[in-house]
Amino acid sequence: MGIKNKEIIFIIITGFSGIVAQLLLIREMFIIYYGNEFTLGIILANWLILEALGSFYLGRKIKNYNLLITFFIISLPLSLIILRNLKNILSLPFGQTIPIHLIFFSSLFVLFPVSITHGALFTSFAQYLSFYHKKGIALTYIYETFGTILGGLIFTFFLIKYFKSFSIIALIIFLNLLILIFNYKKRQIFFFLLIPYFLFLYFLEKIEKKTIENQWQNREVVYYHNSLYGNITILKDEEQYTLFHNGIPIIVTPTPFIASSQDFIHLPLLLYLSENKREDLKILFLSGGIGGNIYELLRYKNINIDYLEIDPEIFKALKKFKTALTEKELNSQQLKIYHLDARYFLRKYNKEYDLIYLGIKELPDLQITRLFTWEFFSLLKKRLKEKGFFIFSLPGSLTYLPIELKLLTKTLINTLKKVFFNVLIIPGEENIFIATDNKNITQERLPFLIKTSLKYLENKESLIINENYLNLRLSPRYFDFFNSQLKNVKGKINSDFSPIGLYYFLSYFNSHFSSLFQKLFLFFEKINLSFIILFVIILAFFFNLFKRNKKRTIAFIIFSTGFYSLIFSLFISFSFQIVYGYLYYQIGLLTSAFMTGIVLGSFFTKNKNNSYFYLILFEIFIILFALFFIFQLKTIYNFPPFLFIFLAFLCGFLCGGEFPLAANFYKEEDKGKIAGTLYSADLLGGFLGGILGSSFLIPLFGSYQTLIILTLLKLLSLFFLFIIK
Repeated sequence: MGIKNKEIIFIIITGFSGIVAQLLLIREMFIIYYGNEFTLGIILANWLILEALGSFYLGRKIKNYNLLITFFIISLPLSLIILRNLKNILSLPFGQTIPIHLIFFSSLFVLFPVSITHGALFTSFAQYLSFYHKKGIALTYIYETFGTILGGLIFTFFLIKYFKSFSIIALIIFLNLLILIFNYKKRQIFFFLLIPYFLFLYFLEKIEKKTIENQWQNREVVYYHNSLYGNITILKDEEQYTLFHNGIPIIVTPTPFIASSQDFIHLPLLLYLSENKREDLKILFLSGGIGGNIYELLRYKNINIDYLEIDPEIFKALKKFKTALTEKELNSQQLKIYHLDARYFLRKYNKEYDLIYLGIKELPDLQITRLFTWEFFSLLKKRLKEKGFFIFSLPGSLTYLPIELKLLTKTLINTLKKVFFNVLIIPGEENIFIATDNKNITQERLPFLIKTSLKYLENKESLIINENYLNLRLSPRYFDFFNSQLKNVKGKINSDFSPIGLYYFLSYFNSHFSSLFQKLFLFFEKINLSFIILFVIILAFFFNLFKRNKKRTIAFIIFSTGFYSLIFSLFISFSFQIVYGYLYYQIGLLTSAFMTGIVLGSFFTKNKNNSYFYLILFEIFIILFALFFIFQLKTIYNFPPFLFIFLAFLCGFLCGGEFPLAANFYKEEDKGKIAGTLYSADLLGGFLGGILGSSFLIPLFGSYQTLIILTLLKLLSLFFLFIIK
């Protein structure tokens, strides 16, 4: 095998190893940090900034990639061990959420050795390959991205399904050991490298088991499994089982949270029965039903339930650890389970229901927030009978509502009223939202109507719902308090392409940890688009115009492209989810199409001689690409699936094509310096895209205004490109 081909394989392995390590650690961090978009933004930002630091500094200082690979494979298992022991290291009690500032610093610490050495490998390989090919930097970028595609696909669709975390790490170490073994001329090094590796394999299961126990702070872990949709863990405490999905408890059995579950199920259902004749009821339950809610519904006779839970692995886990509660729920002839996304189900199945329950009680990310928009409510209403009910609950309080929760609550009330004639709220520690077109039900009549339907409850074992309880639970003073809290709050409309509800929930969630974050979120909420545009222009001009430096301008262009590509790939995937639901494999296909576009775009431009002309051309097409979405945003619901895949590919092609062109503007002999500078600029752009895109720009300003900001940013980079000529 020639040295050129050998180096290409090494670079592909490096790209493969980097993305698998990144996805693995992010997945583990989601369990530890109870992840959402904001958490993911912090983790990605830290990963990218450390990769940039490694590429820009460490890769230029340590030019021996064998040494860097050695550091990488040693640091990866150590990082995972530290991560799983993080709560013990921080001395946090079980169940406590890690504050946002500790998420930033701890993830930075955990990721530091892995990401900084992986970033340095790009610079090291680019410099080495440049000795044999004048386009060495571009080729390194292409081959590493190809390895990234390969690693992302294999991890997503194979490794995560069949292998535990340390087994995946063992695979990464093995692939990188092959690089070292082929490079060292002294064959005795073969044994020096493999002996500790075989020791690691020998203790692999023990390490996996012990670190999982430490992660759950020595609770009894009876089940631990990674599915396509997240991590599933079951803890046992005496006879009680708690199922966690990505670190969040979603099912408690056989003794669930009785008061919360019975309020949520019975109060709306009894209200519905007061206005409708007692017939066979058809109910749709969207997630969160098993573990108490379905059990409460089964107290009524002649009721049929369609239940949606996208992750089938949850039910496999529950069947392994049976309880009387879950057995009754899962074995009921009245229950039919679908493993489908809610939006996809509502579009595909033309059924009508008396009541539709949404069992999700938070808006933690974009995927969930799309179930609380007026477009989703409009779709859902088509599946309700004429006077049917739509019910969900969110955090509340009978003593004090913080401003973030007021804004979130009022926004969702406004959004519901855009679709339904009547919106009722039953206040409590969890506010129960009831939306209907029934004009006869009012807040004043609500307690009376619910009490009149108590006769329909037949199985009253362990039931707290009775007339005395309802007198307290539906006390007029609770309604008066709730109405007074929202009296002067305006709120907004939560929509698919302007998911402001997510921003309010993130603001509410992070206000628990720091008053500073609370003030920052409220401050940003008042900022308008014109201020952002002015800020971007001033910053860009300060960065570039006062010192017309060609290298600095090219670095800024790559920086802006990194920022643009990360947010745009997120936007395309999010848009696909909105239109076609969360179809996991198709989302993976979109990501693969985007990464493939980067490779082919880079390959297309790597041998172009007129770099200035082609860079201008690519900048223009990138701007036109954003303008296309700005003018076609309202018609995006009519896009066929293959068009989303093509657009993801085209976005990757346009953004990936700029990196090799930019490298041609640098004439220094130090190829490592060139590679480090451009790769760092690309990663820094991704850093800002990760920290701002899904947590601030899209939720706060909406997709339309975010696209305008991206277009403006690329117009500035095109303007600076004209100046340096």
